[in-house]
Amino acid sequence: MLLGLVVMTLGFTVAGCSSKSDEAIKDENSSSYDFDSEFEKAKDSAGDDDLTADPDIEYVGGETEGTSSVTPYESSSSSVEVQENSATREQSNALSAATEYLDYTAFSKQGLYDQLIFEEYPADAAQYAIDNISADWNQNALQTAEDYLDFTSFSDQGLYDQLIHDKYTPDEAQYAINNLPD
Repeated sequence: MLLGLVVMTLGFTVAGCSSKSDEAIKDENSSSYDFDSEFEKAKDSAGDDDLTADPDIEYVGGETEGTSSVTPYESSSSSVEVQENSATREQSNALSAATEYLDYTAFSKQGLYDQLIFEEYPADAAQYAIDNISADWNQNALQTAEDYLDFTSFSDQGLYDQLIHDKYTPDEAQYAINNLPD
């Protein structure tokens, strides 16, 4: 009889432990801040234009084009023209990152901007980098075209289309096609 009472008591104790509601367990295992909920609220309160529009970029015909110019140079590596004491830390870091990217591989101007945005640099820092890096975008297009041809064969039109897809301008893509070695 005593053994039955002990087993019965243990049974109620175990049942009592597992009878916590799912809500009570959730409350014990979660913090008081609900990121997903807060993110959704912020996203809902922002208009679509707030999420995609960048005041530093001119949107033309579905494509983006930076509003500033970049001074080309005739070297295969990038160089940096930093304006004294005018750059924020993030702008300087974005410029350094852009330089490292161009030292590693060829990018189009828009492709480099997009890469910096992908790396979560703010739009103003990415634009600062584009404005302050000196690159020969035609030469970058030619290098990209040569890199593609090292791996596979392309028709001139197919290669041109691929360069456009990589966000080179039509003039840059045509320059690359016209200057490929025979």
